[in-house]
Amino acid sequence: MEAAQLNRYGFSLRYKDGRAVLVVSPEKERLRPVYADDIAARMRILGIPPVSARKIREIINRESGMPEALIDWPAGAQLSAHVTVNISEDGMKAEVVVQPPRPGGAPADREMIDAALSEKGVIKGFDEEALQALLGTGNSGYSRIAAWGKAPVKGRSERTECLFVTRRGKPWKELNSGRIDLKELNFIQNRKAGELLAQHIPAIPSKDGFDVLGNMIEAEIPEDEILIEAGEGVLETEEGLTAEIDGNVRLAEGFITVEPMVIVKDVNYSTGNIDFDGSVSVEGTVADGFTVRATGDIQIGKTVGRGQLFAGRNLVLQAGFAGDGEGFCKVQGSLYSKFLEGAKAEVAGNLVVTEAVLHSEIEVGGNLILSEGRGEITGGSAMIGGGISCKRIGNINAGATRIFAGCPPGKLNEFFQLGRILKTLREEIDDLDRQFGYLSSKSGADQRELQKLEQGRERRKKRLQDGASELKIMRKDSAASEGTVIAVQDRLFPGAAISFGLEEFHLGDKGLERVLLRLEGGRIVVHGLKPGEEINFPSDSAR
Repeated sequence: MEAAQLNRYGFSLRYKDGRAVLVVSPEKERLRPVYADDIAARMRILGIPPVSARKIREIINRESGMPEALIDWPAGAQLSAHVTVNISEDGMKAEVVVQPPRPGGAPADREMIDAALSEKGVIKGFDEEALQALLGTGNSGYSRIAAWGKAPVKGRSERTECLFVTRRGKPWKELNSGRIDLKELNFIQNRKAGELLAQHIPAIPSKDGFDVLGNMIEAEIPEDEILIEAGEGVLETEEGLTAEIDGNVRLAEGFITVEPMVIVKDVNYSTGNIDFDGSVSVEGTVADGFTVRATGDIQIGKTVGRGQLFAGRNLVLQAGFAGDGEGFCKVQGSLYSKFLEGAKAEVAGNLVVTEAVLHSEIEVGGNLILSEGRGEITGGSAMIGGGISCKRIGNINAGATRIFAGCPPGKLNEFFQLGRILKTLREEIDDLDRQFGYLSSKSGADQRELQKLEQGRERRKKRLQDGASELKIMRKDSAASEGTVIAVQDRLFPGAAISFGLEEFHLGDKGLERVLLRLEGGRIVVHGLKPGEEINFPSDSAR
């Protein structure tokens, strides 16, 4: 505003430091002459006390272009720019707001801004560029964040960075998110001796922060990480942890180990049976009648037939298992396979199949997942300790399909085994009754033989009575876990026998479509199943 007055009138009047000051431009810079009467008239408008015309003419004649004091003017302070400072609630920002001066008032200067900041207690984090921008606004009014706090930075403890995949396979919780590639489960990762497996990353210290009032904000101290150590088959070197031998690298319980590994093209007469303390990778197949045992993981590239497989951890069948009623596998971890047909399988963890389980006898401690391809369970029997997610169960033309869910197979087998024993005892008691009756009806019956039959009958009755009591207890222990689910995306065919533990679900004559069965409060409740709905099992039994 002052520059506009100088250009237009050749002079300006304003307040400064308790006085009224007059600025007269040099003659060469102004567009018109400056008259004392014009200045006096302007002073009256602004409420500036009068001064002698002589003093005004002296300043006009000097035409210095600089502010020259006219007279004391305390009231002029009310016309000057006003500076306020707003501090954010968290103390991390200080905003300076400049209210423009009224005509004749002084614009905001650095001293005025600094005083306002100091009055609010702002002592740290000044943004010089923003402060200069405030001064450059002149009389127009403006606001800027003129001071910033600094957030604390949490450091990082020393840690170990593994250079191999530590998360083997895809957990069943993620299976609905995409197609499963059995060739990329990474259970077996072969490394050569001397290869770097992991390196230690140095710690990064935490940095304290501050607010604009100068208060220190302490940075969070990172928790110490447990550094991964060298296990069997691994050396600690200057670079980090290095493979000492060729083999399968894995992370378990804070140790990196490299276990010996066998890689063969096929298991047949050229190799014989394999019994190995470590992991086994078979690029081809296992010939009928041959056995593969490994304390670690087993991975097989082509379809297995009437072979026998025993895995101490996980088993990956990239093609599948066509057991023809004789093929068998026992897995202490989880089993991943394209299909199972005519196979027998005992799996401690989860069973993940990308196509179908057909006419097989399976016992699974965790969950059964068939979410791709045909996704069906047809024929045979399945004891599943957790839940089931599939597309179809049963088939009109495929014979009986028997499903148990929510109870560990071991408990069910013990219950059924005891039931078979009690049945045998009843049959034996009935047979002894017939023998006793026959001998008793004959004259001159051998009393010692009758006594022997009677004793045998009483012993069996006692065992039958004790067994019946034990069976009641086992029935209660064989109840399915609360929240157990069986989710069928397509159809649950009539004729399939479904039980939660030992409680059978009465399916009816027409079957069900797109259904989720869940055990709620001890009852089997039927829910509709939406396409693509995520299935939540009550627990993850994967190993």
